[in-house]
Amino acid sequence: MGCPFVSVPLFADQSRNAQRAEELGLGVHIPNPNAPKFAPSLEYVSQKTIVKAVDAILTNPAYAEACAEMKKKMRERHLHFQRQGVQEMFAFAESKQSAWKEEYEAKHAKRKNGAIVRGIGGLWGHIKTGYNDINRNMFDP
Repeated sequence: MGCPFVSVPLFADQSRNAQRAEELGLGVHIPNPNAPKFAPSLEYVSQKTIVKAVDAILTNPAYAEACAEMKKKMRERHLHFQRQGVQEMFAFAESKQSAWKEEYEAKHAKRKNGAIVRGIGGLWGHIKTGYNDINRNMFDP
């Protein structure tokens, strides 16, 4: 991205995409006469048409400027969606945290004399090395 190009579309949506890129000033396309059908051969692409297209890109600085601008827009868009995705993941995790905690505690609750006894560590107590099962007051001076 950021570099002007010459496109030679062969089939399907390639012709439409190449035409749109040319409209935006990102490059030059050599039209497929059979579009949107598959081009049975590349006979429509001659040395003269390729030289003309490459020459247009190399001599006109507007193509490079348009590509640089598009590169900038695409990076900004990518960063926007990246930030938005991270925010949505955190929001989802926060919304589910209490439900996960309740589910975990219900699943791992200990029964003592018919009553449910929950660990001091809460949701993440199972990860720790048994510290939550020790009476913390026994270490106080």
